[in-house]
Amino acid sequence: MAWRRGQAYGQDLRDRVLAAEGETVRQIAARLLVSPSYVVKVRARLRQTGEREARAQHNHLPLRLAPMLSALRTHAASDATISELRAWAVAEHGVQSVTPSCGRSLPGSG
Repeated sequence: MAWRRGQAYGQDLRDRVLAAEGETVRQIAARLLVSPSYVVKVRARLRQTGEREARAQHNHLPLRLAPMLSALRTHAASDATISELRAWAVAEHGVQSVTPSCGRSLPGSG
């Protein structure tokens, strides 16, 4: 079972966690290949709210530069420095950003 960030585990797994009785949290977690924390949280939600389903996830922030990404790619293709790109973003779009410390490139640019 592959989990991806921002995506809930499947309902079938939640049901198996809730159906497991007579086992410790660690035993359930080991058998179902999930963390003990997940088992505790699924059981706590059922006990506190009666909910058996995952809630919708609302914890994702949109990228600040997403609306201007194509313009930024075009401008970055002119061999501009990071400082020049930051100044351009402020002047043209009113968006201020910090200098990246990890050295990643723009999505889709390489």
